Amino acid sequence: MKFSRIIGRTELIQAAIFGSIAGIIGVVFFVFILNSMNSEELQQETAEQSEEAGQEETVPVVSGQTNTPSSDLFDKQFYANQYGVFSSFNGATEFMSSYPSLNLSAIVKVDNSYYIWSEISSTKEGITKTDDPASFIKSFTFSGGACTNPSIQNVPILLSNEERSKYYFEGTDIPENLPTDWQTITTAMSNLSSDLDVTRVHLLKHYFEQNNCLKIQF
Repeated sequence: MKFSRIIGRTELIQAAIFGSIAGIIGVVFFVFILNSMNSEELQQETAEQSEEAGQEETVPVVSGQTNTPSSDLFDKQFYANQYGVFSSFNGATEFMSSYPSLNLSAIVKVDNSYYIWSEISSTKEGITKTDDPASFIKSFTFSGGACTNPSIQNVPILLSNEERSKYYFEGTDIPENLPTDWQTITTAMSNLSSDLDVTRVHLLKHYFEQNNCLKIQF
């Protein structure tokens, strides 16, 4: 086989140089593309992490910004003069009918139990226990924090007053934040008994039974 032209040494060197340069350029270009792809992925990942971090940072701020008053403000501690707890209303009424001294007592249903209470006071010392039938002091919390109606929400606070004038039995200068039937009920209760602790029992029973948002906890 014959070659029409013999490649010289200089041409071989130039070809090797050009090939090396082209290879280097190709490698550099490949590395550039690879870095660009990695940079975009890194930016996307960073953006996602920043978005997640931003969400994590904003959630506590939003949840903490509230102007609603604490429900604890509408919780009041009370003490009842209790004569027993029964599983049925009939059982409680039969017990009461056996003792004429309990004629002014009330049966208050809490969950599935029926409690006989003759007095309710905001202080433990305000309760007078009896021996026939035997009674004991039952402490409980009356809460209106779950109520949306401000007048009903405020009932535990109203009943915690130990001053008779705060119940507005006489019907003068009645505040606007009282329940709509407050005057009617308190007038009837004042005719029932002059003892504020007895009146408080029936007021609590009335509003507790009429409003599911009011809670009694032992």
